[in-house]
Amino acid sequence: MQFPSIPSCKHVAVSQKGTLGIITLSRPEALNATSYEMVLAINDALTQFAVNSSVKHIAVRSSSDRSFCAGGDIRSAYYAMQNKDYAACELYFKAEYQLIHRLATFEKPIYAFINGYCFGGGMGLSVHCTSRIVGENAVFSMPETRIGFFPDIGAAYFYNQLKDSNEAMLLACTGYRFKRDHAMLNGIATHAVDSYQWDTLLNQLADGEKLDTCSYVSAEVKDAAINTDMLLAFSKPNLPEIIKALPHSFKDILNQQSPFSIAVTYAYMKRAQGMSLKSVLELDFVLAMNFVKHGEFMEGVRALVIDKDKKPKWSFPWTENVFEVMPYHIIDTMFVFDETQLYS
Repeated sequence: MQFPSIPSCKHVAVSQKGTLGIITLSRPEALNATSYEMVLAINDALTQFAVNSSVKHIAVRSSSDRSFCAGGDIRSAYYAMQNKDYAACELYFKAEYQLIHRLATFEKPIYAFINGYCFGGGMGLSVHCTSRIVGENAVFSMPETRIGFFPDIGAAYFYNQLKDSNEAMLLACTGYRFKRDHAMLNGIATHAVDSYQWDTLLNQLADGEKLDTCSYVSAEVKDAAINTDMLLAFSKPNLPEIIKALPHSFKDILNQQSPFSIAVTYAYMKRAQGMSLKSVLELDFVLAMNFVKHGEFMEGVRALVIDKDKKPKWSFPWTENVFEVMPYHIIDTMFVFDETQLYS
């Protein structure tokens, strides 16, 4: 059956095939970047599937092989920040983070089918699902420090679950990209299945099979270690020493990112150790709203997406000792927000 379309959102298709509910992201021109309307539409689909007894499990997929989801709609966020429309930003972040918590705690299994780009908010839509089926061209990243933001959508929770805490900090602070093998080894992905098998797999799920009883050929998972020198750098006891120890070949990439965002992310990863997903998402909301008002996020989006000059004017510009002279009491204020709460 095909559910009625949601008039306000043409970028999310909702359907049912046998026992399988299907949510398809379809905004290929924007690499499926999730707008506020898309977030609401996905949540609405989950509500429909929750009360439909014939739906036993749910698939979240993309209409495009190029991208599962490349993140949130930061262009819209930029114009909201430019107009000081903080209420619109609050609505978006609340809806997004509440959706992520719902995906993680949903009463029916949810399977994310991931190929192509899975960045930022795309990782939020997938990592928190019950299972993550990953195709041969999947690429993952939390690149938020490049736009003057921080890795949100519960990243401080799932990255802190990694066995190697140095690698977790590296991925969060630098936005380092990794592929399927690396995702499988770290538990970010659960099933390596080449995309040519997906239709067959979806048909089996529609026929009532559970994922662990479906017939498919798993792809070989190879070793995918990160550069040893980079991991060694992130074993240093503080951020200034980490940055100094990084290979020079990587510093050109790092220097495109916001030092302030990196410092906040480093502090956040430390602070979030041992926290529940719900608590991390609550703190995500606090940080997101403070970044919206701080100006770093707006400047990062301007430089990378709006004007595309790739010359952001960061609040703390790169110098050899930026992390030694940065006033860290300002970072502490980013974790305080006395206005509305995420679950209020």
